[in-house]
Amino acid sequence: MIFSKGGLSTAAFFLYSFRLFLFISKFIILPCKQFRSSAGKVTGMKLFLRLFALILIISTNTYSQVFDWEWQNPKPTGADHNFALILSPSDYMLFGNGGAVSRSSNGGEAWMTLYIDSLSRNINAASFPTATTGYVAGTSGMIMKTTDGGLTWNYQVSNTTQTIWGIFFLNADTGFATSGGGGLLKTYDGGNTWTAGSYGTVTNYCIYFLNSSTGFLGSSSATTGRLVKTTDGGTSWTDISSLLTGNSGTVRSITFVNANTGFVSTSSGLIYKTTDAGLSWTQVFTIGSTTTIIYNLAFGDPQNGLAATTLGRVVRTTDGGATWSLVQLTTAKGLYSVAALGTGAVAAGDAGTIYTTADYGATFVKRTNAPSQEQLQRASFPSATTGYVVGGSISTGNSFGDVLKTTDGGATWVKTSFTSSTRVYSVCFLTEQLGYVGVEGPTGLHKTTDGGATWTALNTGTGVSTSIIYDIDMTESGVGYAAYSSGHIAKTTNGGDTWTALPAGWSGAACYDIFIVNPSVIYALGPGGRISKSVDGGATFGQLPSLGTTTLYSMHFFSPDTGFVVGSSGKILRTTDGGGTFSEITSPVTTTIYVVRFLNRQTGWFGASGGDVYYTLDGGATWIKSKIRIGSSQSTRDIQFKDGILWLIGTDGMIMRGYADPLIPVELTSFTAAVDGKDVILKWTTGTETNNLRFDIERADGNRGNWRHIGSVDGRGNSVTPQAYNFVDANIAAGSYSYRLKQVDYDGSFTYSKTLNVEAEIPAEFSLGNNYPNPFNPSTVIKYSLPMINDQKSPIKVTLKVFDILGRDVATLVNGEQEPGSYQVEFNTSGINTPGYGSGVYYYQLRAEVSSGGGSFVSTKKMLLVK
Repeated sequence: MIFSKGGLSTAAFFLYSFRLFLFISKFIILPCKQFRSSAGKVTGMKLFLRLFALILIISTNTYSQVFDWEWQNPKPTGADHNFALILSPSDYMLFGNGGAVSRSSNGGEAWMTLYIDSLSRNINAASFPTATTGYVAGTSGMIMKTTDGGLTWNYQVSNTTQTIWGIFFLNADTGFATSGGGGLLKTYDGGNTWTAGSYGTVTNYCIYFLNSSTGFLGSSSATTGRLVKTTDGGTSWTDISSLLTGNSGTVRSITFVNANTGFVSTSSGLIYKTTDAGLSWTQVFTIGSTTTIIYNLAFGDPQNGLAATTLGRVVRTTDGGATWSLVQLTTAKGLYSVAALGTGAVAAGDAGTIYTTADYGATFVKRTNAPSQEQLQRASFPSATTGYVVGGSISTGNSFGDVLKTTDGGATWVKTSFTSSTRVYSVCFLTEQLGYVGVEGPTGLHKTTDGGATWTALNTGTGVSTSIIYDIDMTESGVGYAAYSSGHIAKTTNGGDTWTALPAGWSGAACYDIFIVNPSVIYALGPGGRISKSVDGGATFGQLPSLGTTTLYSMHFFSPDTGFVVGSSGKILRTTDGGGTFSEITSPVTTTIYVVRFLNRQTGWFGASGGDVYYTLDGGATWIKSKIRIGSSQSTRDIQFKDGILWLIGTDGMIMRGYADPLIPVELTSFTAAVDGKDVILKWTTGTETNNLRFDIERADGNRGNWRHIGSVDGRGNSVTPQAYNFVDANIAAGSYSYRLKQVDYDGSFTYSKTLNVEAEIPAEFSLGNNYPNPFNPSTVIKYSLPMINDQKSPIKVTLKVFDILGRDVATLVNGEQEPGSYQVEFNTSGINTPGYGSGVYYYQLRAEVSSGGGSFVSTKKMLLVK
């Protein structure tokens, strides 16, 4: 394993960009002012520059094509959004499949996505009892907690492996969670310990507590109760389902707008309201279908509420839930979540769909960027920059075909001029301009010579009008094949001008895939374990021995004799005798494998349903699960390579980009050192890791090379996704230091990073910095510096006080002796009880007196509190 240079990782860039985004959108810096000290007149700007100079940033960043798995369509992510929260009028959050957390700091106009779970599990619910403390829960018993508003997350032990569907916290310490198998979890210490309990034996979906005693639980059980209530903090529960007259579905959402008024929604398309804290319930809305789920309810205020449901619809009330109206958005995708605060709301759901409103739901704006969110079937990349992806919908009343094109490596995708009344199933481009797509019927094969600007229908004379063209494989010589659902293969020898229809070597069953090994040997496969072979350049096809009942979807051959086929039930089969016999390879999945592609004889990939994507490094003998973040609802239908890049194509418009070769070494994409007061903060990121056991941190004094070990940080083992690390060398003395990382493999081998040099200097003069943030609420940070006097580290008497605009002493932040150095202190207004205290201008004053008679320093600055 080696360290190598690379660009800033996706995870690091996300964190940096998002913090900067929050900073710019929320904070305004007050102008610098002049003040007078014993050292004379110094401008505020000079002080700012001197204070800034205390933070020394040294970086070894270079820039190259280092990236994590990247969603190219839909954007910002195609992961299903299962739960929505609004923390403030500007701060929106969405939680979804694959551990995705999408966030906006400008009221939903722009979004960034971070994947917080290393196991890529689905997040089903979230609860933020405070602006900074939050919890998420999801599949396989996953519970995670944040204490910094969602920037970082830590795992908690839930004591269950069931899928957790609901989580609710009364405050930062007391919380409840619901799961499958009748699971009911409790914590009273902020999730440090969770106690497993139960109610019933089926899935409990949602939970809501009015106070520490009274709560409600929504279940799928008609036996133990679809809506149950507790009045003793969850110790016992009472079935009150009979109060939901006419309901035959699961209770999916519970919310209250005050202590008495609340609502529930059900999977049978109903909404109920209570005005007496759940003692009685009245049906206030029916969507008209007992199979339509109303997933989620949210109120911006007691009068205005929204509910999320199927087929791109929201249900809206403006009169406190007395009446509701159905609003159709510009999508047919299901909406699983909704959140509201004041006039603003966000509705989100299937395939990364996001809509926002700023007028209580009167109008909605789509925030998802996606030329298609339908199933994508195949892709073709004639170059690393230009590619084509095809697919579309087959839903009744919504049939259409999509041919998408990129000319910038997938950064942006647009629809071509191609139109079709049915889904486009196949594509093959020989150059950026010359290509073919397949739809249905004898004239369903189309050709372009101008990069998709115009298309010409080709008559293959094959099949009937409903015969689907599942695959196209063309060669530069003009020889090509089209595979039909009618059990036929069409062949051309002149680039598509004329065609010959051939039987696939079996009856009328579909042919799903064609593979040209060389001009003579061609393979075809389909359902029922059918695989045929031609050894005469496609003139005839003969069926090979049956592979049973497996539906075969894809294959890859290295030579006329050696290749792989994959299909339903996770089947992976290999032949080394040209298909005479096939041996089954132990598969890591039981899901349907739709595609297999090999980069070389050793490295290959397969994509399947259920979000399964695997790679092999030993020629297919064993398979390793990729750490791709797509969740369990996605299916990969095609995989394409070009110039070391890999694209995954699949359901819900999925287009993702990654590395074709998973064997990328530990790639140090950044390494920085920052001096902050008496601490040196080391941060580094990796693009990928292989066999990475740990990082040892070493320090040397000055340039003397006396390296010594000062700490270690565990590595991530094997990872093809960016990882971020940090280490703090605390309370160091002033002087020159060097730092380096020793990366250690599992086998004990190691490699050193480059060396960073830092200067931990004692300030040359007194200074008082501008507080940050400013304006602030409820807290802000104040920095100041104390120099050595007469080259001596004499103790300095320091007081730092806060005054209101009338000169009253509001708070004393520092009062005592301190050594020369740089300091910072937090001013938190939440504990101040001065009469009349509130928003307005306040002053903070630093007084410093040297006990040995070295003079004194006084500086005062103002700050603005906005409540």
